[in-house]
Amino acid sequence: LICSALGAGQCRAMACNPEHRDLKFLPWANVAAHLTRNGKQPPNAKGNAFCFLPLPAETGFAVHINGYFELSANRRDIWSGSDMTGAGKVRSEWNRLLLWDVISP
Repeated sequence: LICSALGAGQCRAMACNPEHRDLKFLPWANVAAHLTRNGKQPPNAKGNAFCFLPLPAETGFAVHINGYFELSANRRDIWSGSDMTGAGKVRSEWNRLLLWDVISP
């Protein structure tokens, strides 16, 4: 099962904010879950995070999550943290809103 969503709320507002135009935010994400296999429960799987390609981060859920996340320069980490300032804070807030407004509603 795959579910795709285009976000609204604060995530959309942040994407449409002219101050963030150069960051090219797009409030779009997908969740993929393996529900059955030949009529039986699929094996327990650890979900991964994706930004079109797999990331080393696990989701902590039995689903895979793909989205327009803001990543570190080496594409190994998703920007996060409440102690950031400047551009890092904006990127971290984007990832939080992407999870909150697009992936989890």
